[in-house]
Amino acid sequence: MSEGAVEKIRAIETPEGTFTIRLILDDLGSIYPGMIRYTVEVLCGAEPVATYAVNSYEVPPGSLIDTREAAEILFSRLAHDVASRPHA
Repeated sequence: MSEGAVEKIRAIETPEGTFTIRLILDDLGSIYPGMIRYTVEVLCGAEPVATYAVNSYEVPPGSLIDTREAAEILFSRLAHDVASRPHA
């Protein structure tokens, strides 16, 4: 699990249990100049189900969306998927 700052968190109740989706920001600039990483974690209870990450080095200059927007889209889609298909 990530140690960064939790930017967003959403709990979703399903027949399978409570799922928590977290968007976490890590500033990795001390290691890689200018690098920011967003991690989206999906937990069922305390157990990790999925972890996705995107960092600012993966998004080229001039892109239509930035790293934060990509992470927000992923967060929203995962929240929708968990809420609408808890058995999948």
